[in-house]
Amino acid sequence: MTVQLKNERSNLINSKRTFFTKSKESVEDNRTAAFYQNVPNKEEISAIVAVAAHEPPEPQSFRKFITELRDTDIKVVTRALVKIRVIYTKVPGSFNDELIGYDGISPILDFLQNFMYPHLQAEAAWIVSNVSAGSSDDTHALINKGVLGALQKGLHCPFEEVVLHLLYILGNISADCHFCRNQVVSAGLIGDIQALSSKFSNPLMNTKIIWVMSNVVRLQPRSEPLSEVSMALFQRLISEFIQTQEFEVQNDCIFGLSKHVSLRTAELLMQEDFLVKLRQFHEDLLGQKISQNIGLIAAIHDIISGLSLCQDSFIIDMIRLGFLRNLHMTLCCQETAFVIDALVILSNFVVGTDTQVSAVLAESGLVDRIISLNYSSKDSGVQKNSLWVLANMCSTSSLENVQSLINFGVVKLFDERLRMDEDVTTLINIIEGMERLADFFHRMAPTSKNQFVQMIEEKGMALKLEGLQNHKSEKVYAKVLAFMEKYLEMEEND
Repeated sequence: MTVQLKNERSNLINSKRTFFTKSKESVEDNRTAAFYQNVPNKEEISAIVAVAAHEPPEPQSFRKFITELRDTDIKVVTRALVKIRVIYTKVPGSFNDELIGYDGISPILDFLQNFMYPHLQAEAAWIVSNVSAGSSDDTHALINKGVLGALQKGLHCPFEEVVLHLLYILGNISADCHFCRNQVVSAGLIGDIQALSSKFSNPLMNTKIIWVMSNVVRLQPRSEPLSEVSMALFQRLISEFIQTQEFEVQNDCIFGLSKHVSLRTAELLMQEDFLVKLRQFHEDLLGQKISQNIGLIAAIHDIISGLSLCQDSFIIDMIRLGFLRNLHMTLCCQETAFVIDALVILSNFVVGTDTQVSAVLAESGLVDRIISLNYSSKDSGVQKNSLWVLANMCSTSSLENVQSLINFGVVKLFDERLRMDEDVTTLINIIEGMERLADFFHRMAPTSKNQFVQMIEEKGMALKLEGLQNHKSEKVYAKVLAFMEKYLEMEEND
């Protein structure tokens, strides 16, 4: 049977981040004296920074400040740069159009690479990080102005504050689109980013590094096999997810991994340490307020669904590690999209070995929940996919499994939904499930009366099938005709 595929989800959930919401305390309050140690007239310069940061924003003077960025007096330049940063952080609204349109970007990128004046690097990095969080046009403008070259030099700055801002810029550029992401990779910046892990011990640095890596991985098109660079980052995301307890890092790892589950990456994702952590993380999220973690839970479902499409041994391992309980929990949540996700995954779980079907049948309350959803849910997607799961379970070749399905009420449900006004997909799922059961009993006793055919005749389902020959759908008509010719006429001939 054809396995149903999940719908595509957005690649850019939580992908761009900004400094607009940072603490109201000014940046310079947290800077050490080392920031100004080698700056000429350091006392005067630090005083200018402190005063300008606490003055009113003066957005009406924004263009004047842009012009002053090219002044030869470092004091004038310092004040202008601080005032632009203050405007960005304290005044609602975007000034990206003016900053780009009046070419304030070029001198700011020069400051980003100016190691003689670290305070200018910090101010420039702060401003560019906010510009990079803007529109795609803003991001492309930064690239055209040479931001990637400036970042490559700026990442060698010894000050953590500057480097953190540069990572925000890189993360935002990588998250913008495939083109921008490819520009980051082509510029050789991934190696520079990886080197930062050993240079700084600040946990926040690692958090931002992982975020950048996540964006680089997830923005590679799904249609392309992961490049050597992306594959190395993919492995890093798995390792970080296993090791970390930081929610933000776990979040970014999952988003990066979820976009590239394939036969090539599945072996890496099937590490038991990763699966154990993933299952617990998923369970914890389901136990919280689901609406706060919609994108993250959906990304986890993408990973589980992708693995369920690979091979039966993966499914058996996931069942062994407790994923059926998580899927049962998901079926009980109020988010319809997640209920459908769980049903799609379960429909994949039960296509394969009898062991997989037996495990689903043995999971306390799970099959009851699948059947009850078909009765209680008004959502057509839930109804179709719950029947899909049950129809797939009918592929089993185990008598014990078949008897359990009948005892759970699967045939009864098929009977009640076998109606002329039913959805075409639903009817086809039901008839396919019936075909599998009829075929099973025929194989069990090929020379005796088919027990399943006898059952559907006694229930009046055979008459319903005859009526469905008049269905307006050619697909339904063809399915019904094939079933009747193969099984009902076979019984008449016998």
